[in-house]
Amino acid sequence: MYGYRMTFLGGSHSCIGFKFAEMEIKHVLATLILRLHVALPTELDPRRHVKEIEWKLRVFHIPVVRLGVTPQVPLNVRSVREDDFKW
Repeated sequence: MYGYRMTFLGGSHSCIGFKFAEMEIKHVLATLILRLHVALPTELDPRRHVKEIEWKLRVFHIPVVRLGVTPQVPLNVRSVREDDFKW
């Protein structure tokens, strides 16, 4: 464990804002999940293919569009509508 992280993560002198920051992040994510509809795109790319996501292994696993090089995950994001919940 690095010394500069000890004061933030643990011990008797840990940062009192750490748990508050975690709670705040969870609250924001929960609010976004309830109000936004997120989906992978279904439109075709210029080669007339649906954009497929694959994982490249470099230093980390990163998502890229198939045959792409740069890290990206295209998403369609919109507000939730009433008809999203009809069966």
